[in-house]
Formats: sequence, C-alpha cells, structure tokens
Amino acid sequence: MPRNLVEKKPSNPRVIAPDPDQPAGKNLYIDKKRRIIYLSPYLHQALYLPKFDYKKFNRYKSRYLVVAATFMILATAFDAWFHWPIWAAVVITACVWAGLEFSFYQFQKTLVVDKSFDAAKCTPTIDAVISPEQRSKCQLKIVLYLLLGVLLVFNAYDQHYSMIIIAGCWAAMLYCFYTAYKLIRLLMKSPKK
Repeated sequence: MPRNLVEKKPSNPRVIAPDPDQPAGKNLYIDKKRRIIYLSPYLHQALYLPKFDYKKFNRYKSRYLVVAATFMILATAFDAWFHWPIWAAVVITACVWAGLEFSFYQFQKTLVVDKSFDAAKCTPTIDAVISPEQRSKCQLKIVLYLLLGVLLVFNAYDQHYSMIIIAGCWAAMLYCFYTAYKLIRLLMKSPKK
C-alpha cells in the first residue's frame, strides 16, 4: 500500500500538545484553534499566550514556590548563621513577593486580549490529559515531588529548626503531595503508547 494512502488516526483533542513548555493549570484553557488562553484574575480578561512566552509564563506561575523557598532559606540562614530576628526574613520575602507580582502584572499587560473567549467552548488545561510522550517525565515529577516533601520535613527535624520553620516544611510537604496527587490523576487519564 502506498505511503500517501495510509489514513492517519485523528488526534485526541483533550491531549496536551507535546510541547514540554506548554503551561497547564488553573485559569488556562485550550481554545478551538489549539491556542493557550489565560483568564487573568488581575486584569479580568482572557489573554492569548503565544508559544514564545510559555517559559516566561511558567516561571511566573511558580512564583509562590519561589517566595516560599526564599522565606525558608532566609529564615534558616538568619536564625542559624546571623542570629537575626525572623521578621527580617519576612520583610525580605514580602519584597520578593511584591516584585514578582508586579512583574507578572506587567507581563500580562503585554499579552494580546482575546475578546471572543468563551470558557464553555474551551477545554481547561487542568482537565486535559498528558500526551504519551510526556508520561515518563510526569512519572519522574511525581516521584521527585514526593521525595522533596518527605526530605524537607526530615531535614527540618534533623537540623532541629524552630517550630515556625518546621511548620513551613510541613506546609511545603503538603503542597508537594497535593501536586503529586494532581499529576497522578492526570497520568491516569492520559493515553498510553
């Protein structure tokens, strides 16, 4: 049979494209044209997210993780090395958070507004499934999130940190477990090769 007569199977419209940098999560939708649309809670508008901005958007999406890590590192360093009060770490972390939020707001103002956006006609990326090419990467992320959560709490007790830092480590562990749970749910929905 000639090559050009072989029928191609239709692709699953709910499978996330194989682009590894494609963002997925809350307030992100895939429209009919397979574009990523971000429903901005800051601007209250639907914003078209072009492919060349995927990496930048993913960095901003992890801003709360950066803020939490900044606080944990500063609080530990200030307490153990410099013997500074914990409020100094809180102030610096608040400045980092404010800077990241302002920068993300400015980034959103550069995106194109999609005035024809209708959430009912789009697929939320959180409901989309993982493509077969990304299954092994997703499985590795699950294991790493679980390990990170356990190691954070273990290290906090092993180093005899203050109760505030230990509570922060427990909160970080719960976040890691929740993220791993979400990935497991997506992995269960995804098609196998």
